Amino acid sequence: MKLVIIGSIAIDDVQTPAGRREESMGGSAIYGSIAASRFTEVGIVGVVGDDYPDKMCELLKKNNVDIQGLEKVEGNTFRWKGVYNDLNKAETLDTQLNVFSSFSPKIPKSYINPKSLFLGNIHPQLQLEVIAKIGQPKVIALDTMKYLVMSTPPLLPRTIPVSTS
Repeated sequence: MKLVIIGSIAIDDVQTPAGRREESMGGSAIYGSIAASRFTEVGIVGVVGDDYPDKMCELLKKNNVDIQGLEKVEGNTFRWKGVYNDLNKAETLDTQLNVFSSFSPKIPKSYINPKSLFLGNIHPQLQLEVIAKIGQPKVIALDTMKYLVMSTPPLLPRTIPVSTS
């Protein structure tokens, strides 16, 4: 696998000055995978609940995203609700971690030793564990979100140097 993306997969309700979308695809793993699939081979690792629409999985496949690392479990998918009055700043109205709260990435064998790894906004401890398990990618990039920055202040600074070494 050339690029492995591990991160959040969500169902979002978003309002912007241009309009409102409810029950839409969300999460860093989703958007990163679809964007990267235009340029390289991509495998996604994430968790969704049994409420996650099949049409969203089909959209990933249609965009040539390998979804063998997408785990569907009993419960509700991670949900986020927010407003972008200023498109540079999200205002979070509601966060429901649901199945994402106990997410433990299950990395398919074919995803080990990728050329590149993108760690989406998952818990910094999980980011560290994935880096230790996945091999030695040439490039590791990571993302986080305000919720994790605020709730895990001692872990994030430990994660950033590992991803840049």
